[in-house]
Amino acid sequence: MHRWMVGALVAVGLLSGCTPLTQYRRSALTPAPSAPAWHGEPVGAQRVELGVQMGGRVVEERLVAQVGDPALWIPTFEVGATVMGGITDWLDLGGVFQYSHVRMAQANVVGTPPLPGDANDVWSVGPQLGMGGKFLDGKMFAGGYLALQYVAIPWATWELQADRSYAPIDSGFDQGLLYRFAAFLGGRPHPVVAVYGGLVVTSSWVNVGFSDDEASGSTLEQDVPSVLPLIGAHLDLNPYAPLYLRTAMTFPIDSDAADYFPLGWDVSLGVRL
Repeated sequence: MHRWMVGALVAVGLLSGCTPLTQYRRSALTPAPSAPAWHGEPVGAQRVELGVQMGGRVVEERLVAQVGDPALWIPTFEVGATVMGGITDWLDLGGVFQYSHVRMAQANVVGTPPLPGDANDVWSVGPQLGMGGKFLDGKMFAGGYLALQYVAIPWATWELQADRSYAPIDSGFDQGLLYRFAAFLGGRPHPVVAVYGGLVVTSSWVNVGFSDDEASGSTLEQDVPSVLPLIGAHLDLNPYAPLYLRTAMTFPIDSDAADYFPLGWDVSLGVRL
């Protein structure tokens, strides 16, 4: 056992040593591609749905960095709040807020530098729209979803020093628009239970984390799409209370996010009024 631990420590040290000593290292805390709290079944005319959301990501850290690799902090846990109001029986309108901190994040590449100062949390806020309908006497439902969220992403640039250490030289917030749209199909095997599946397309961000090229400000690029297939379940807690519990699992494909984020989960607890 002792030899195994020593071998593991040596391996970690060798891999850490493979991180390139580029002139610059740039890091950022980006939103994690996630599923919406809405699931395709409309709230209903003149009804309101209020909820809080928690989400997590399994982040795989790349152990050998190369020049040009990203250097991103990906939230492994985030929180949020959502509201949806039924304008008609098929149209819902509301808003969404999401937040995470670098302490709740994991680097996607070994050697990703920290975020100094106050630039260490990421948040987004904006409107959301859902359109859906029920059929087969309410036993099946389908819907589409769209959200546009203003997002503020912290970033930092570190420069190589004469003693081969790195020192921060610049930091700030990059602003952008996070889009998320989705399609859902589900059914109710029981009046208080719903199961559903769907496909979410959401914007994500990439950057050049390890580079010898000088650049002023942020090197983040947004609107790189992430595709998230998902499965989920919804439980109405009636008649005990007008509460609901909703959960979904996501499995990203065909995106840069899929390289370091193989699995995600989202849980919502809310009330319908």
